[in-house]
Parts: sequence; structure tokens; C-alpha cells
Amino acid sequence: MSFDIDTGYASASGRKSVNEDFCAALLPEASELAMGCILAIADGLSVGGMGKEAAQTTVTSLVRDYFGTPPSWETREALGRIITAQNRWLHGVNKRRAPALGLTTLTALVLKGSAYTVAHVGDTRAYLLRGGVLTQLTQDHVADHPDMQNQLLRSVGAQDHIVVDYIQGEMQAGDVFILLSDGVHRHVPLLQLQNLSVNVGVQEASQRLLDAALIAGATDNLTAMVARVGVLQMPYARSVSLTSDVARDAPSGFAKDKSHISQPSNSESIGSRNAAPPMSEVTQTSCTWPLGVSLALNVVLVAWLVWFR
Repeated sequence: MSFDIDTGYASASGRKSVNEDFCAALLPEASELAMGCILAIADGLSVGGMGKEAAQTTVTSLVRDYFGTPPSWETREALGRIITAQNRWLHGVNKRRAPALGLTTLTALVLKGSAYTVAHVGDTRAYLLRGGVLTQLTQDHVADHPDMQNQLLRSVGAQDHIVVDYIQGEMQAGDVFILLSDGVHRHVPLLQLQNLSVNVGVQEASQRLLDAALIAGATDNLTAMVARVGVLQMPYARSVSLTSDVARDAPSGFAKDKSHISQPSNSESIGSRNAAPPMSEVTQTSCTWPLGVSLALNVVLVAWLVWFR
């Protein structure tokens, strides 16, 4: 199965001085097409200002290391192993530098073949817009009490063991996936999210969601990612090349290739992590695969990181 995908994002610090949200999307090189593509969003939580770092390293590790897993692994297994390893590393860092603490939520989406897989921890969210109807795919891991609605029950780095929710389903042409941090979804109800996302481009939809939350009085960091699935085709069918304003007009700090996916410079806590290998920028990938290969993905590369200060 082959498909086209178009992606967009918007992020802001809101009324806070630092944006501890982090998001990334990475599409495959020609040799990795069977792996599909991956998007992820995280909302850092900190004591001592370490939430920003926790969100960045968690998303970066996931989107980078996903393409290093064996293609024979099920998507759920690949995501689970990476998230488990990252959680143990971050938990160990937190123990060594206590009382400073860096935790993060995580919601990741893999589009592979004709299926989607969501991995989820915390209160960032994933939605599916299909046929004009928006459905929330994830459930928030927060305390079920009116006075503790922002109290997370699960996060990356909090404990040595982590429990991850997985949601899987079949993709359809025209599906739109939306990933949001709580700075957006806490202030924009489901019906309004739906209306803002219908019949508009992915970049416009991302910005409209962000603006609606700000108008509604959001004070937290805000991030919205939107991905639209184009034409689904059977193997041997050649896809039409896709152009992307997001890739062409990427602002400063918005990476379009893997060479920009690297760890922050804080050597005290991150020095043991390996930076991503360099990769020359790919602007278009168009392939037709023989029978037996699960995915032919024709895209303009939109591998990007958002790192707002």
C-alpha cells in the first residue's frame, strides 16, 4: 500500500516565558519506506526547569530510533522498546540529579502500510478526523477528581516501569490525524476542534487550533500537529509527487532532515546520549515497490522539529 501525507504544526509558549512542548515528524529515506512515517508530541513537566529537556530528548529519541528497529518488528513492539528504554534512562537521570526533575507526556503516531498506531502516555492527545467527524483516540492519564484534573497519573521518567496505551486501526484516504498538547485541548471543546479542522490545509488547521486556544484564555504552552493522509494505492501504482509549503517555507528552528535532530547541549544530563547521524536533505522520494513490500511512500520530506524558546 502507498500513500501521500501532508503535515503541519503550530506551537507557542502562551503566557509562559519558556515553551516546554516539543514535537517532531520524520519521514523515511528511500531504504526505509517499509517503516512508514512517525510523528510525536510531548509536554514537559519540571521541577527545576528540566521538563523542556525531558520532552525534547524523549521525542528526538523516539522518532530517530524508530527507523533503527528491524522492519520485522510489529509497530507496537518497536515503539514500546524505544519508549521503555527512554523512560529508564530519564528516570535514572532524575534520580541522580534530585530534587531537580524532568518528566514528560508523550503521544506518538506511526502511519505504516494501511494502518495507524498510536502510543500514548499522559495528557497530550491524538484525534482522528474522518468523514468530517472528529474522534478522540487517546484517554488522559490524569487524576479523576475535580481538584486534581492536572495531576498526571503516568508520565515518561516518573518511575522505572512505564505503562503505555496503544491504539491501532486502519487508515483511509482523507483521514486527518491531530496531535495536541493540553494547552490547546483544555480550552477548545471537541466540536470546535472538529469545525476548525474541516476543509482546510494542515498548516492552517494547526494555526487555527492554536489561535482558538489563545482566544479562549490559554496560559500554558500550546502545540498542534496535523497530518492528512492522501491517496491510498495498491503496490505497483506510482503516487503523484506532493509539494509542501511546510518544508519549503520552514522557519528558523524547524528542521527538515535528520541532521538537525540532535540532543541539547547540556552535557551534565544529555552527554551520554548519541546525536543523530548526519543525513543530506531529501526533497522528494518517489518509489514503486515490487510485490511483498508493504509500503511505497511518496512524499516531500517533512522531517521537522519544533523547539521554541
